[in-house]
Amino acid sequence: MQASLAATTQYLDDTVCQQRFPVIVGVNLDANAVPQHYVLVTGKEGSDFLIADPFFSKLTLGDYNNDFETRGFVPDPLETSVNLTSLWVTTRSCWL
Repeated sequence: MQASLAATTQYLDDTVCQQRFPVIVGVNLDANAVPQHYVLVTGKEGSDFLIADPFFSKLTLGDYNNDFETRGFVPDPLETSVNLTSLWVTTRSCWL
């Protein structure tokens, strides 16, 4: 089920901006909404979410037409309360 734009944006705002955890998102969705590439959302500038793209020289989710699916976040390894043997995964997706 597709998450609403507001819910997905709020999730990114909460996780990236407030909790300061980068979020893994899938982009380049195919006809079945399956991601063909992954980037890391690292921050927000204005209304644009900033990304680290391991392959392309794209800087924001807007460079992918804001068409993405969230996969999970990366906890701070220095946080002693975090179990480093796992990755937090979500199943939200959104087309902005």
